[in-house]
Amino acid sequence: MAGVVFHENVVIVTGASCGIGRELAYQLAEQGAWLSLAARDVQRLEAVAQECQARGGKAIAQACPGWLL
Repeated sequence: MAGVVFHENVVIVTGASCGIGRELAYQLAEQGAWLSLAARDVQRLEAVAQECQARGGKAIAQACPGWLL
Protein backbone atom coordinates (compact mmCIF):
# COMPACT_ATOMS: atom_id res chain seq x y z
CA MET A 1 0.00 0.00 0.00
CA ALA A 2 2.02 2.94 -1.23
CA GLY A 3 1.25 6.57 -0.54
CA VAL A 4 -1.29 8.04 1.84
CA VAL A 5 -4.48 6.77 0.25
CA PHE A 6 -6.15 6.19 3.63
CA HIS A 7 -4.95 9.37 5.40
CA GLU A 8 -7.72 10.53 7.79
CA ASN A 9 -10.16 7.97 6.40
CA VAL A 10 -12.11 5.79 8.83
CA VAL A 11 -11.48 2.07 8.37
CA ILE A 12 -13.05 -0.83 10.31
CA VAL A 13 -10.77 -3.85 10.62
CA THR A 14 -12.18 -7.11 11.99
CA GLY A 15 -9.90 -9.84 13.25
CA ALA A 16 -7.35 -7.14 14.07
CA SER A 17 -5.67 -8.89 17.00
CA CYS A 18 -3.54 -11.23 14.84
CA GLY A 19 -2.55 -12.37 11.38
CA ILE A 20 -3.71 -10.53 8.29
CA GLY A 21 -6.03 -8.23 10.26
CA ARG A 22 -3.20 -7.05 12.50
CA GLU A 23 -0.83 -6.45 9.57
CA LEU A 24 -3.55 -4.58 7.67
CA ALA A 25 -4.16 -2.38 10.71
CA TYR A 26 -0.42 -1.59 10.96
CA GLN A 27 -0.16 -0.69 7.28
CA LEU A 28 -3.24 1.52 7.42
CA ALA A 29 -1.95 3.23 10.58
CA GLU A 30 1.29 4.07 8.80
CA GLN A 31 -0.83 5.91 6.22
CA GLY A 32 -2.58 7.91 8.96
CA ALA A 33 -5.92 6.09 8.89
CA TRP A 34 -8.46 6.36 11.69
CA LEU A 35 -9.06 2.76 12.76
CA SER A 36 -11.84 0.96 14.54
CA LEU A 37 -10.32 -2.39 15.43
CA ALA A 38 -12.47 -5.40 16.35
CA ALA A 39 -11.52 -8.85 17.64
CA ARG A 40 -12.35 -11.34 20.38
CA ASP A 41 -8.97 -11.20 22.17
CA VAL A 42 -9.15 -7.89 24.03
CA GLN A 43 -5.59 -7.92 25.40
CA ARG A 44 -3.96 -8.48 22.02
CA LEU A 45 -6.37 -6.02 20.43
CA GLU A 46 -5.37 -3.27 22.88
CA ALA A 47 -1.71 -3.92 22.09
CA VAL A 48 -2.42 -3.62 18.35
CA ALA A 49 -4.31 -0.35 18.90
CA GLN A 50 -1.36 1.10 20.84
CA GLU A 51 1.07 0.04 18.12
CA CYS A 52 -1.17 1.60 15.46
CA GLN A 53 -1.12 4.88 17.35
CA ALA A 54 2.67 4.68 17.60
CA ARG A 55 2.80 4.21 13.82
CA GLY A 56 0.85 7.41 13.16
CA GLY A 57 -2.78 6.31 13.02
CA LYS A 58 -5.69 6.87 15.34
CA ALA A 59 -7.13 3.65 16.73
CA ILE A 60 -9.84 2.41 19.06
CA ALA A 61 -10.28 -1.20 20.15
CA GLN A 62 -13.73 -2.78 20.13
CA ALA A 63 -14.12 -6.18 21.78
CA CYS A 64 -16.32 -8.51 19.76
CA PRO A 65 -17.99 -11.34 21.70
CA GLY A 66 -17.54 -14.73 20.06
CA TRP A 67 -21.27 -15.31 19.71
CA LEU A 68 -21.49 -12.42 17.21
CA LEU A 69 -19.17 -14.16 14.76
